[in-house]
Amino acid sequence: MPTADTRAQCPNVFVSRASTLTPPQREVERTWLAGLAELGFTPLVLRRDDYALDFSTAIRQAIARAHGALILGFRQVRIDRGELRPGTPEAQRLAGWIATPWNQVEGGLAIMADLPVLVAPEDGVVEGIFDGDAWASPARTAPINLWSSPDAAANPAIKAWALKVRDRARATS
Repeated sequence: MPTADTRAQCPNVFVSRASTLTPPQREVERTWLAGLAELGFTPLVLRRDDYALDFSTAIRQAIARAHGALILGFRQVRIDRGELRPGTPEAQRLAGWIATPWNQVEGGLAIMADLPVLVAPEDGVVEGIFDGDAWASPARTAPINLWSSPDAAANPAIKAWALKVRDRARATS
């Protein structure tokens, strides 16, 4: 784990996640933050108050300081019955889970900033940035419970993403 002296030299990772979580979700978030520290990264986590003051400035400044982004897709909205694109040839029934809309905004900004992005959705969260078929691979996907495994840092998605984060940190220092 980085010391206070080395923390300034650690790559920064912007963490997008819902601000209101269940106790099990909060524990998963804690394991991800500890996992980032284990990788030698400093998490940049905005508090709910940061969004209330001037959300666009807060997010832009955090993304500008980051060398990578982690998008934690916690279940936030349950849809029991809905319809996507009603009245079009692409209409389809919906049921399942959606993460906070902020994940989409923050993930999009991270992609626009050309940051290495890692997404970690809970089971059933598959919309937008969490849809594995939506893009070729500027983002990588990891299981939300990754850090409950003792060899989490050896996960191929984590290794590839962490390498890109470190490369970006070196290139911008």
